[in-house]
Amino acid sequence: ERHLPVVVSCLLQAAMRIVVLTIGGEEVARLDAEASWSLEDILQEIGETATTKGTRRRILYGQQELSHEHTLGKLDVRNGAQLTLVLSRAQRIVTASADCTAKIWEVESGKCLDTLEGLLYGHDKTVTCAAF
Repeated sequence: ERHLPVVVSCLLQAAMRIVVLTIGGEEVARLDAEASWSLEDILQEIGETATTKGTRRRILYGQQELSHEHTLGKLDVRNGAQLTLVLSRAQRIVTASADCTAKIWEVESGKCLDTLEGLLYGHDKTVTCAAF
């Protein structure tokens, strides 16, 4: 009786040790990461320790930015790699409206952060301009 060999191909994703630093070189975290990790995974592991309200967090590997579509494996991140956490203020815009309000928006997410209603500020007219 003749047996044909069965070939099973699988990709093993070994854990890698990475370090996340600030631009100033301060260590934020040491992580045992997987090649399949995305930006969300790293930010979740880091937690809120390195942020304040209204801060945008970005992770860089060399000159490449880790995005929602990329994984550590796609960026060729290896064991012992150093990633850089970049903190910046979230960009905001303000709009004026005929409904007697002004709104503050976060540019990146499109989320309305606050609505300033005219009656609370002593008027009931169309808001024709707004500025920070």
